[in-house]
Amino acid sequence: MGFKLFTSQEFKVAPNQEVEIAKPIELVPENRGVIHGVVHKAGQPAKDCLVKLFKKDGDKFCGIGFVFTDCFGQFLFPVCDTCVPLVLKVFCLHEEKKSIMLKPACPPTDSCETDNCL
Repeated sequence: MGFKLFTSQEFKVAPNQEVEIAKPIELVPENRGVIHGVVHKAGQPAKDCLVKLFKKDGDKFCGIGFVFTDCFGQFLFPVCDTCVPLVLKVFCLHEEKKSIMLKPACPPTDSCETDNCL
């Protein structure tokens, strides 16, 4: 489950000054999900790999979006439609290492809740 983005009102902070946000921040739950993981090449995090997300519709793949991995090999996709089959494809332009492994960011669990991954 995801939450709506909260944006505060505009404020300025001067050097050696503190600003307190007086209004409490409340987030409203939404029906969203997040796909995150780590790409490894030869046991090392793979940076600058292209990770593409596709929605599978029968035998066809419909592109949803893409991201590049960071210096730790991590990627993240926000997903609004959580009831469709999804497929990831990873492309790496660095040819010095051939084996690419996709690992989850946290160990898989039997339940659908991923509170232990936060």
